Amino acid sequence: MDRSVPGQAPACPRKVCAEDPRQRGAPDLDYLPLLEQPEFIVKGWCTLVAGYPKAGKTELVVRLCHAWKEERILYVTEEPESIWCARLAGLPDGWGHVTLLFGLGVEPAVLREEIRASGATVVVIDTVAGWVGQSSVTDPNSGTGCRPSSGRCRIPCTPSPSWTWSAAQWSG
Repeated sequence: MDRSVPGQAPACPRKVCAEDPRQRGAPDLDYLPLLEQPEFIVKGWCTLVAGYPKAGKTELVVRLCHAWKEERILYVTEEPESIWCARLAGLPDGWGHVTLLFGLGVEPAVLREEIRASGATVVVIDTVAGWVGQSSVTDPNSGTGCRPSSGRCRIPCTPSPSWTWSAAQWSG
């Protein structure tokens, strides 16, 4: 029995005999396609898109959002609206299912509340660094990497949104 509470860190680590989940078997999972390939992104789970700076992480996720027309997408961005005007002007029509939330400088607690209230089935947070409280997710001074961010973003939502994070950066 899963006793985790969405949005809250567990009081202590949960331990189970590996035989228990093995006997329950694999659950039925819903997926979002990745570049027209099925069964890559599990709906309701957190997905981290990571790569070198300027490798095309945001471009990839934006194109995926366009393809997921049956979803209600909230895209939390740190980029200014002028960049989005330029980006979307060069892409095909059909963006009515995507809401842009310009989050640069907004307190994480306010962003979390916006996400809760959005009714989105997919939430994209671009970039992760601001949620982790670092200049980048590989900030050598923190020693934490991305670990704190996934717990901070577990928000109780119905239906459970798919979390797609873009623009995490690898240090060389």
